[in-house]
Amino acid sequence: GHLTNIQGLVRSGEYACLEDYIARMDGSISGFALELQTGNPVTDVIVGGVRRRSAGLGIRLQVDFHYPDPEAYDAFDVGIILQNLLQNALCYSLAGSRVFLTLTEEDGQAVVRIKNTSGAELADGKDFTERFVRGDDSRTDGGSGLGLSIAKSFAEACGGKLTVETDADLFTVTVCFAANGIEQ
Repeated sequence: GHLTNIQGLVRSGEYACLEDYIARMDGSISGFALELQTGNPVTDVIVGGVRRRSAGLGIRLQVDFHYPDPEAYDAFDVGIILQNLLQNALCYSLAGSRVFLTLTEEDGQAVVRIKNTSGAELADGKDFTERFVRGDDSRTDGGSGLGLSIAKSFAEACGGKLTVETDADLFTVTVCFAANGIEQ
């Protein structure tokens, strides 16, 4: 969101507003301390930001995320997948629910898994998984429903895949992708 705002200010030539905007951003993050060390500064910021946001929403985010070999996985690509999955999880979580985030490496692939304890209630429709992975969700609370479809596209571009599982208690999204697999 901030990048879109900055880009808009640049395009409109509002440089004084741009300087003020950046100064305010800088002030808001000056006291920002990375509470979580995932092994990569990009994922530290993403997961730390989502952790603070989830706490404010009354959602407990549990993290077992340790970035694999920094040379093997592009932080930008991992960040896009992670940001979209976490945004999706928070969008569909209720206060008091829990979101579990893990990252493992299996058979030369990174495996990001997010389990959401309150998302299973959304699984009533037969086409639930297909609708959300396609991004066809019609949200009324400001969410776009595109998080899973964006993560799926990036996973596939990395030679991987996204799967969604639901049961009575849990909504689970798993994304697997290969090391340095983004095809530009």
